[in-house]
Amino acid sequence: MIIKLVVVVVVAAAVVVVVVVVVVVVVVVVVVVVVVVVVEVVALELLRSLKSFIPAQPHAVTPFDEVTES
Repeated sequence: MIIKLVVVVVVAAAVVVVVVVVVVVVVVVVVVVVVVVVVEVVALELLRSLKSFIPAQPHAVTPFDEVTES
């Protein structure tokens, strides 16, 4: 009887540990995704605001452009 109780407690503890690890991994992934999206949006907004300050650059002709035009 005591051995069965010990086995049940050990299995329950293992299940709890697995659930906690899965929850932590999911939370970390969600936080990383949110941070990446926020950084990307902020970077795009900064680029957009910088483009309004920088005058438009003339288009440089590249060898690829010359091939496609001819």
